[in-house]
Amino acid sequence: MTPTGSMPQIDMQNSHALARQFIADVVAAMECDGIDRKELGRRWGKSRQHVHMVLNYPQNFNLVSLVGLARALGRRVSVRLELKKIPDKE
Repeated sequence: MTPTGSMPQIDMQNSHALARQFIADVVAAMECDGIDRKELGRRWGKSRQHVHMVLNYPQNFNLVSLVGLARALGRRVSVRLELKKIPDKE
């Protein structure tokens, strides 16, 4: 929370960039393992259409989805908070 008690504004551009990077990593893992979207959906327990939506429109990801998708690929997700502060925007 900010000093005034209100929630800070979400940086949607950064959020979308993180989602796009995660999807790029997913696609790289798929290519490395030689699996397609249909097989990813089978491993993840999701339809091919759902996989398509997630890979093409990842803006609404949540941590449960990230972990499930990573596990379907036999991978782990790592979410870290950088301890170095970013300067305040004025």
